[in-house]
Amino acid sequence: MDSTEKERVVDRFPRKPDQLLAVLIALQDNNPQNYLSEEDLDLAARHVNVTKARVYGVTGYYSMLSTVPRGRHILRVCRSPVCRMVGGDAVESVLVEQLKVDPGGTTADRAVTLEHTECLGRCHQAPIIMIDATVHGPVDGKKATELAGRLQQGERS
Repeated sequence: MDSTEKERVVDRFPRKPDQLLAVLIALQDNNPQNYLSEEDLDLAARHVNVTKARVYGVTGYYSMLSTVPRGRHILRVCRSPVCRMVGGDAVESVLVEQLKVDPGGTTADRAVTLEHTECLGRCHQAPIIMIDATVHGPVDGKKATELAGRLQQGERS
């Protein structure tokens, strides 16, 4: 996405500091590598009139935001105590083996980045995983393999 396209993305939002998170999410969602570049951070700061330090504070606080390139799809494994108690660690092990990456890593074809996330508020469906913006649960090893396989084949979750 070039600078003009990025400007169009941020121009949809009011130029108010309380719009910072929304602007950052929109910029990241429109980046094929699912991350925020330095240019994106600068643009967001200018658009909502906040310091770059504040932008870094927000991007560092929210685990859904990234300042490093990631895969086309983000597969998050919930690490809450409830998910871990009912099989979340086993689900993660299956995904690590299938994708051949550790959490934080991206597959060689740049299709999938595997990440940890804290509680997503779906304990009644534990264990859960989140693919892009879609939550799946309860998930066992078989279901996780199926969902990851779809991503590897270029399908949506």
